[in-house]
Parts: sequence; C-alpha cells; structure tokens
Amino acid sequence: MPRSTRTIALASLATITTFAAACGRPKDARPTITSDAGGAGKPPSASSSTISSSSPSTVPAVVVPVVATYAGADSAYNARDYGTATSMFDAYTQRHPDNPWGYYMLGLSAWKAGDLPRAESALEHSLALDPKHVKTLVNLGRVELDAGDADSALARATAAVVLDSSCADAWRLVGRANLVLDQEVPAIDAFRKALLLNPKDVWSMNDMGLQLIQSGRYDEALPVLARAVQLDSTEPAFLNNLGLALERTGHVTDAATMYEQAVALDGDYTKAQVSLARVTDRPNVDGVDPVSIDVLAGRFNELYAQWQAEGAVAVAHDSTITTHDPTAVAVAHDTATTPH
Repeated sequence: MPRSTRTIALASLATITTFAAACGRPKDARPTITSDAGGAGKPPSASSSTISSSSPSTVPAVVVPVVATYAGADSAYNARDYGTATSMFDAYTQRHPDNPWGYYMLGLSAWKAGDLPRAESALEHSLALDPKHVKTLVNLGRVELDAGDADSALARATAAVVLDSSCADAWRLVGRANLVLDQEVPAIDAFRKALLLNPKDVWSMNDMGLQLIQSGRYDEALPVLARAVQLDSTEPAFLNNLGLALERTGHVTDAATMYEQAVALDGDYTKAQVSLARVTDRPNVDGVDPVSIDVLAGRFNELYAQWQAEGAVAVAHDSTITTHDPTAVAVAHDTATTPH
C-alpha cells in the first residue's frame, strides 16, 4: 500500500506596525495579519498546525510546537495571566527583534508579573528602537519608580512631557516622582496640570491629596481626596487617605467611617486597620461637626473652576503658550474638562 502523506500548514505570524508617538495606545500599532498559507490577510488559525491523513489510525501522533503569536500573548495579558504573557512576548521578540511594540508589551507583562528588572530591560529596548514613544517613556518611569529610582523616573516623565505636554499620564508621573522626592511645589503643579487635562483622573487627585497631607496642608487635602472618593469609592487607598485628612482636621468620626470602608474592601490593608484602631470610640474634636463627602467634593469643583480661570488669564497674557501647553488645552476644551 502507498505510504500515507501528511501535510502541515502553519499559520503565519502577526506583524506589527511601527509605534506612533502618542500618550495612548496607537490605533495603528495593532498587529496586521498576513498569511502565506491561505491568502494575504487571513488570520492565523486557532491551532498551530492542521494534519490530514488517509489512514489516521495507522499514523503515530506528531507533536508540533505551538508558536507564540502576538495575538496569543495579548490574550494572556488581557486575561491578567502575566506570567504566561511574559513568556509568550519574550518568544515573540526573539522572532521579531526589530519591533518595539513586542518589547513594550513584554515590559508591561513583566512589570505586572512583578519582575521589575526584566520589565525595565524590555522597555529600555523598546525605547531604543523608538525613542519618541511617549507611552514607553511613561511606563518605564513607572517601573523605575516602583524600583525606588525616583530620579530616573522623573527624567523619563520630563522627557515624555517634552514630547507631548498634553499627556495627563506623563504629568501624573512627574507629580509622583516629585512626591517621592518630597518636592512639594513641582509635585502639586504637575498633578494640577494632569487634572486640567483629565478632570476625572482620580489617581492624580489621590496623589495630590497625599502630597498636601505630607506637607501638613490637611484642610486643602480634604476637597481633593473627597472628589476622588466621590468618583471611585471602591479604592481602599482613596478612603484611607481621605480618612487621614479628616482625622487631622478633627473630623474623627467621619475618619473612622472612611477607615471602616477601606478595611471592608481590603481586609489585609494594614494601614487602614491601624488607623481604624487609633480612632475607634474617639469623638470629634470640640466644635467640629460631621461633614458630607459631597459637600467637600463640591469645594474641589470650585477649586477646579478657579484653576481653569487662572489658565485662561495665563493664555490671554502669554503669547508663548502653544496649543500643546496643558493649561491652553484645558481652556480650549472647557466643556470637556468641567467636572460634573
């Protein structure tokens, strides 16, 4: 009898377009699919191989190694399986060493998996391939900040805002790095610029409030942190920090409520547990009445309107401000940046 024939058709790998220097994920940076096994533009098949045989019962099984594709690695990342995503993007970059997007995603995956050295190395490689990619600069700075290198993080963030001063994420990183470095004025200024670009940036609100607390400006921290909690009451850190500002301004019973909610959301949150134990059964400071979160948040909205007005005056009196200046952008998009 004639020997059985076996054909194996391997789906081609996805190729990625070059980065665009933008704060967000570039629309044209997604993989484009080509194929030499079924026509151009055909997506890769779900399996790494297809096997046909005239007599399958007599042919021993052949194990074909699965090729790590960008789509597969991206799916693992989106499923928060960061260890698998790291391995798959690592394999992908070995086959596509000139593609910055693969290294970028390898860096993000390793960072989320807790491997900071590998994340830093991958993002630096991505940046070497595309030095003007703002998102890579920002995330590399975040990794460096997590690794305890605030000076390097600040340098990355500064480079990012030079490339794109309308990137709220970059300004927030400038603020965070300065917060760690205990540089009060530039930190608060950076968080303000981030918020003028994105009025619902709750992490900039939280970090600005934290800087104000760190500087002993507890009354000023209250409205900023209250607005963050009003927008997102599911983040324990926001509740804990608002509780701290309330406690330091004499609103002890309100602070206890914030700490209780933080512990309810995260039973392992040690800071909130310690804070709650500290204020339990303690009354408000004499003369201090309970306060509403909505009332405090309303004060932030008034403050925000003041920032916008100050920005409008600055634009009117400074012809050197370009359309990429964050204050000018906020004024130009008044309807988009008005909190509600």
